[in-house]
Amino acid sequence: MHRLSDLGAVVTHVVCATSREGLEAEWREISVLAFDGDRISRCEVFAETDLDEALVRFDDPQPYDELTARHCQSGPDTA
Repeated sequence: MHRLSDLGAVVTHVVCATSREGLEAEWREISVLAFDGDRISRCEVFAETDLDEALVRFDDPQPYDELTARHCQSGPDTA
């Protein structure tokens, strides 16, 4: 946990997995979370090396860009 408030948090998330072929992998990402009551209302993901950028985003939140949100939900190949 890098930062926490009543409105959200900045956390490092670690994912570990093993493929069917036995390849073990681990990756880390930083998530900026916004809370709405007891639910997460928004999550922005940053590379592990971008902690400073994530903290700036947490400290100075901008309005959520709906176009970006739709792009993220649809995936990059959806027109």
